[in-house]
Amino acid sequence: MRKTAFLTAAGGRLAITAALTMAAAGLAGTTVAEASAVPVAGASTGTSAVPPAPAGPAANSGMPATTPMQPSSPVAPATTPMQPSSPVAPATTPSVTPTRPAAPFRPAAPATHVPSGPAAPAVIPVPTGPNITTETTGTPDPTTVTFAVNVGLLQISVPTTANLGTGNTGTSITAALGTVTVTDNRAELAPVWTATAVSSNFTTGAAGTAETIPNSDVSYWSGPALATSDPGDTGATFVPGQLTSADAVVIAAPQTAFSLTAGIGENSVTWDPTLVVAVPDGAVAGTYTGTVTHSVA
Repeated sequence: MRKTAFLTAAGGRLAITAALTMAAAGLAGTTVAEASAVPVAGASTGTSAVPPAPAGPAANSGMPATTPMQPSSPVAPATTPMQPSSPVAPATTPSVTPTRPAAPFRPAAPATHVPSGPAAPAVIPVPTGPNITTETTGTPDPTTVTFAVNVGLLQISVPTTANLGTGNTGTSITAALGTVTVTDNRAELAPVWTATAVSSNFTTGAAGTAETIPNSDVSYWSGPALATSDPGDTGATFVPGQLTSADAVVIAAPQTAFSLTAGIGENSVTWDPTLVVAVPDGAVAGTYTGTVTHSVA
């Protein structure tokens, strides 16, 4: 076991190395084998030896020999003068660059699923022909559209049958024939029409001379209009053929019953004419039958 002790001497420092041998069976003694003084760098050239320990009873007493330390000159403690340090710079607080506040958290918008549309239809070829035109960029391409308003009919409706009643010979039988209506659906720009009435002979039995009442004995007057129609409110003008009984006319030949003299488009009128039959003195009894025909044109 080696121990190294450093002692400080005047004018320098010595390193003393002591080798101590210890007996295996116990502490038999300690022999100073070697002491050497090694000058320390910076010490003076003078040497100071440590005198050997005097022999004495302790040498054989089994106790370790003690080498008395010789007092040396008092050594002033080495003083290392304090070197003034450089002035300490004041602590510098690092500049803090203000940071922009973090944006608020916004959840990402959910992904939008865009369904795919149906497959594009097949391209249909553009028809061509004499009545087909193609559009030129920047040029209007009008389509001519046509349609037709149907032309209606000019019609007259009359009663199917009429019974004038009874009368004596030499008198007149007078009665209403029943309503007559003219309907004009021709939709003309300037429509006009005239309705006429004509009577046949009236006969009974075998239609002999005594059994016949000639149509020259049958008179007719239309009277006023019972109803008119002028859908376009065009101021249609309806004129009765015979407004009163004083205007009655013999209808052995066609006579005007009613007429339209002005108007536009569709129109209609209804009247109820009166027949007057003069029964001759030589007529025989019986039921006489004849016809009254209305026409419009």
